[in-house]
Amino acid sequence: MVDAAGRRRADRPDDVQEYVRAAEPWDLPEAAELLVAANIVDITAAALAMMFVRTLTSMQHRKMQRSASAALAV
Repeated sequence: MVDAAGRRRADRPDDVQEYVRAAEPWDLPEAAELLVAANIVDITAAALAMMFVRTLTSMQHRKMQRSASAALAV
């Protein structure tokens, strides 16, 4: 099955498919809630990944400073 953009419906994430399948007016709010929830989870995961990378980079920088100061002390 192909949509108006020429993509197969199977290529879409499940939450988008749920929104597309909402046939009755009362199905739309639930499908929209799923879309919002999925987006919130994606944003949270991205924020946590950025925090992880920042912390890891900071730890590596401190380790380099310690090893450089130890080499100068010798």
